Amino acid sequence: MISIDFLNKWPDLEKIKFKDIESARVAEIILDSANDEMNIDNDSLSEIISKFSEYYEISSESKITRKQLKFINDVIAKLEGIITSTISYDRSPKTIRPTVISPNSDEAQLRAAIKTITNQTPKILKSKVLIDSDELYVRLLIEVGVTTGLPLNRAESFIQELLKSPFECSILVPSGESTRADKCLPITASNTARFICVCLHARNYVPPKHHKLAKHIIPRLLTAPTKVKITQKIKLKTFYQATASLFCIFGTEPIIYSRLSGISLPIAPTWADMDGSIIGLPSNKIYNRKRNKRTLGPSEKTSYQRENDKNVASLSAEDLDDDEKQRRFLAWQELAYYLFGYVKYWIKIQIQNKKKSSEIEFAKPLYNLSTSKMDGLIERIFNRTKCNKRYVSDLVYSTLDRIQVALSETRPKTLPAVAEILLISGDGPRNYCAISLMFAFAYNELVVRKNKVNTALSKIISLFSKSLFDYEPAYNIEDWDEEDASLFIHEVLLNPDLASATNKNRLSQFSTLLGFSRRNLDIWNDVHFPVSRSGQITTTNRNQVLGQQEFNLFIDAFKRHHSVQSDVTVSTIIFKILFYAGLRPGELARLTLGDISAHSEEEILIRVRRFKTPASRRTIPLHLLAPPEICLEIFEYISQRLNLFSKLKMTRAFGKDRKPSEARKKLLAIAEVNDEQAQFLRTFPLFSNAEKVTRIAREEMKLILGEGADLYLLRHSYATHMFLRWYAMRYPDVINKLRDRNEWFYSNEAMALQRHIYRHGSVVNHSKETDMVHLMKSMGHRFVDTFFAVYCHSYFVVYNHAQKKYMAQRGWENLPVSTGFIQANIPKMKSRTTISQIKEKSLVGVLEFFQSKEI
Repeated sequence: MISIDFLNKWPDLEKIKFKDIESARVAEIILDSANDEMNIDNDSLSEIISKFSEYYEISSESKITRKQLKFINDVIAKLEGIITSTISYDRSPKTIRPTVISPNSDEAQLRAAIKTITNQTPKILKSKVLIDSDELYVRLLIEVGVTTGLPLNRAESFIQELLKSPFECSILVPSGESTRADKCLPITASNTARFICVCLHARNYVPPKHHKLAKHIIPRLLTAPTKVKITQKIKLKTFYQATASLFCIFGTEPIIYSRLSGISLPIAPTWADMDGSIIGLPSNKIYNRKRNKRTLGPSEKTSYQRENDKNVASLSAEDLDDDEKQRRFLAWQELAYYLFGYVKYWIKIQIQNKKKSSEIEFAKPLYNLSTSKMDGLIERIFNRTKCNKRYVSDLVYSTLDRIQVALSETRPKTLPAVAEILLISGDGPRNYCAISLMFAFAYNELVVRKNKVNTALSKIISLFSKSLFDYEPAYNIEDWDEEDASLFIHEVLLNPDLASATNKNRLSQFSTLLGFSRRNLDIWNDVHFPVSRSGQITTTNRNQVLGQQEFNLFIDAFKRHHSVQSDVTVSTIIFKILFYAGLRPGELARLTLGDISAHSEEEILIRVRRFKTPASRRTIPLHLLAPPEICLEIFEYISQRLNLFSKLKMTRAFGKDRKPSEARKKLLAIAEVNDEQAQFLRTFPLFSNAEKVTRIAREEMKLILGEGADLYLLRHSYATHMFLRWYAMRYPDVINKLRDRNEWFYSNEAMALQRHIYRHGSVVNHSKETDMVHLMKSMGHRFVDTFFAVYCHSYFVVYNHAQKKYMAQRGWENLPVSTGFIQANIPKMKSRTTISQIKEKSLVGVLEFFQSKEI
């Protein structure tokens, strides 16, 4: 359907099959507008739109419909493997499709030039030319960028290790913690890259500074064969970024490429390179998870801690609906930002009065505020949030109490006590929120550490405004667990819209705040935050995930274990919902019958109400995620609970005090609920004494899986396999590498359901861009970064498969190498006798020879 002229100009078009004549015609229009550098840039935008207007016979470009635009974008998606850079169109002029590849025309031109340089490699290996070491190093950078997609800093670390040992099959790139060998991404080096490393290693080459390569080598490479006109100096970072993007353009999924530039790489399981949880042969072995770090969740706290938490008005009280919880959070947030502005104003006033930063006082103005402006503040918050006025009043005064307590505990004993530190409402609660933490931290930075005002205010603004104050669990920071900590770091503190340097600065500042909180206020000591003391991101210890086969073995072993004292049916249902639906343990504990829609085992919908953050609200189609026998088992349990509820509805309370009848008492005892819970579906719990049974289930799962296992491990397992199943849906040949290859997860039935989840229909649409949004929402996350940085531990399987697939398609792993090139570029290989020892003059043969000689 494509004309001969276009096939002569674009030979790769033969590989693309268009659906109909119209698709081919649209492709010809797009290609006709592409310039000789094989890219579509902003300069050709108006010409293309004009041609489409003529093709669709419409009078104005603005009248192109969205259906037509979608059709055009689908064709462009198919052409991306041919065209170096593409732009897709929307109604707004110059609006580009979201992509990890920059649409900048200059970068597109640079990519085209780099592609030309890369294509010279087979010809160079057959030549006898001597290549300068620095030029050889830049060619190595190009090869690594094109075949791995790593960002520059990680690529240089990769090359550094490869220069030390060019014969390693794969190099381990740290995921974020360079000292943890078990938390690395294994990356395969191409044979071309390994051979170049052999040449440089033999020369004892040490890479120079970036500016030297940018000034001398890169311009020479670009001007000689590519005839690119360089109007300004090209930095090595810009040059390499354009190089690495070719890894995505040549066929790798954009989400795989984009994750390589994250602050931390997705980490693999501890046994990623062994026959273990994800890859390898099917096995009947259950791996023992060792404990790495002890952290306390709310369900693990002592009875004293739990009783102490009850003194604080909680936003998550079970008898509150979502709207009321939202109003209460907004009331707390209004108070937070009011006091935030007040403390900044008071600090500036005292500085204007010629006070030093160490002489600034907090307790006195706060006490004056509480005695003079509280009525107006309460009225203001009430009018803005429509929250219960009595609750607002209690919130304001209890918060001021917490601030005064925090200030008194922060004040060093060497400083005299201040009379104005008085509790406003008597014995106020000790529990801290982000507001009291802000005052204590500001006091510590200014008065105790004597930092400059601008430095202290910069930290306070960065950590609290648009950060802690926008995070709902910050109303009671003493009740945090590891989930709260991870969500705050990855979804609130680290903002993908900010520059990398800004995010690193925010991490460093939070590390300071974390140390102060643990040292001075004795909070967060038992919570693991994914940030080190030096302000570097750290990775999770829950990377020892279960596959479906190992999970089935675990369930069987749990049912037979003699030390299990709990109700086995309830515990196994808990495990299965967490593993197949990916709920947080806290979300599971809050489930009621009103949250479940289950008319049969063929359709089970679980609605998660607002929990940790607004993004946690979602609906999970369990029947699309779990095998039919699992759905049947869960449906039968739900039906039993529904039957109990129906029987309770048929009984009633009687008398003046509304006492339940004897029949109702028996049913309440069987269902293990109280009379109030039994009134409505929305209050009838799916699991009786949910906090207790989940805590027992968590402890008893350690009997089989080891001390390092907990309920969150099942959520990590869900995320890991959801991503792997998504990739297997697109590239089924990856299934043969997996331990679970014979399990339901990767059956034809499950793959069909996966396409239904992502709305692909009967055939996978590779140009569809919303798959990761569905995946992110199923986890209840705000950003996709959290999913990969914390939960996904199958990325290494997907990445290695994509990398090897691209290398196989390129076909350069066994290029011929001339003896003249070896003699010219490798010292001590000048003689004919030595060269004659190389039996096979190809990359594989040459590498085997040098490895045997240990050169």
